[in-house]
Amino acid sequence: MYIFELNLFWFHIAPSYYWLMYVIWVIVWYFHIKRKKIVDKSLLDTLIFYWVLSIIIGWRLWYMLFYDLKYYIDNPINILKIWQWWMSFHWWLIWVIIWVIIFCKKYKYYFFKVIDEFAYIVPIWILAWRIWNYINKELLWYPNYNWLFAIYKNWIWYFPSPLLEALF
Repeated sequence: MYIFELNLFWFHIAPSYYWLMYVIWVIVWYFHIKRKKIVDKSLLDTLIFYWVLSIIIGWRLWYMLFYDLKYYIDNPINILKIWQWWMSFHWWLIWVIIWVIIFCKKYKYYFFKVIDEFAYIVPIWILAWRIWNYINKELLWYPNYNWLFAIYKNWIWYFPSPLLEALF
């Protein structure tokens, strides 16, 4: 679901709520890490830049390799279309950990201290993400998959599983 859609000359601009959540998460994390002074101010922008880059690369690789490899082998130019993708938490998490390891080794920081500050914001972000999943009617328990609700053919009932995940 898009926040708005805008056609400007030959560009189509349509930011989604997913992107908005990631931008807010990066901003919140940036100010959190800046306030805690975990890394030097001069290295904070470097850390953020490569963190965001590792998220984008991680998502893209996971999607290409595990969901649509044949398509991208046949259409290699579409690899660059990063706005056409499915997001996977698992793969970019691996890339973020790899990047933090490289960053900590290169600039001589204690890995667990830096990675803990990444993890500090994740539960807040997942809470917002699950609420958005519910608003966007994603990951809902649909009655046709449950025999108890199969008798109500004209009645569609969604179990708010994303809200329960957000709560827990």
